[in-house]
This record gives sequence, C-alpha cells and structure tokens, in this order.
Amino acid sequence: MYTTQTIFPPTMPAHSQRTLIMKANGGSVTVEALLDSGSNLWVQTDSKSSDGGFVLACGNATVRITPSGGAQYDLV
Repeated sequence: MYTTQTIFPPTMPAHSQRTLIMKANGGSVTVEALLDSGSNLWVQTDSKSSDGGFVLACGNATVRITPSGGAQYDLV
C-alpha cells in the first residue's frame, strides 16, 4: 500500500478501468489525470475518504494519486 504521492504511467488500453483500493485511516486520497505534459497540467478526477475499492475509468492516462491524513492506497 502506498502512503505518499505516486504517479502511475499509462499501462492500459484506452477506455480501460483500474481499481483504487483504499484504507482511509481518517484521511483521503485525491486522484488526478495528466491533461498536458508540456505544461504539467493535472485535472482532479476524484476524491475518496472512505475504505473500499473504487473503479476508476482512467484508460491510457497518466494518473497521480495523493494521500492525506494517514490514508493508504493501491491502484490495480
């Protein structure tokens, strides 16, 4: 499980889904997708603050996940 900000490179075909596994521990995670690598522009796509598994429709995008407040996560 990750406890720090991590950038996940594109690894799946377009229109694919990945699963965010999260243990909130009283915190939350923010999910962002890279919109423009030239200007390092990220757009927030989701925010979660409860334990669970959440489907992310991120396809072939570069994804950045940032935990706060003790949250732990994995992206599978």
